[in-house]
Order: sequence, then structure tokens, then C-alpha cells
Amino acid sequence: MRPIPVAKPLLGREEEEAVAAVADGDVIAGVPARRVGRLEMSVAMLKAKNQTFPWRQLIEKRNSEFDPNMEEELTRMRVQHFYGAPPASQKPPKQT
Repeated sequence: MRPIPVAKPLLGREEEEAVAAVADGDVIAGVPARRVGRLEMSVAMLKAKNQTFPWRQLIEKRNSEFDPNMEEELTRMRVQHFYGAPPASQKPPKQT
């Protein structure tokens, strides 16, 4: 079987074998690899999902990709979002 042309850049693993030509901007997945979408669609879906996360405002305030002053709060918010509130034994004491 002759090689199938694969455009660059692509979203997928390089070792995947395509069953048809892969155009610029295609998102491929599976074995054998098949087109599952377009890069523009994937980016739009991720942007929409990111708008729903409660820590979005903190991320927008950062001056760089990493701000050590925000990491503790970002981690706390992400853990609470994905895993729920921490057990009572791990909650900080209430201030009176």
C-alpha cells in the first residue's frame, strides 16, 4: 500500500496511519486514523468550554502564562470544580 499524504500541521499522532488524504486543518484520530473534525471547530469548542470555568477571570488577569501568586487559588478552584468541596477535616477553620 502506498503512503497517504498528510498535511502539516495536524492534530493527531504522527505514527497513525491515515486511510485517506489528510487536508490542512483536519483533526484525525483512531487506528487507522480517520478525520474526526476540523482544527477550527476544536479551537472554537475549547474556547466556549473555557468561558464556563469559574477561574476564567483569574486567568485573564495574569500577565504571563504562569503566575506563582495565583497558583494556590487556581488549584483550590480547580479541585473544588472537578472534585467537589474538600472533606470537613481538610476545610480551613472558620474565622470568628
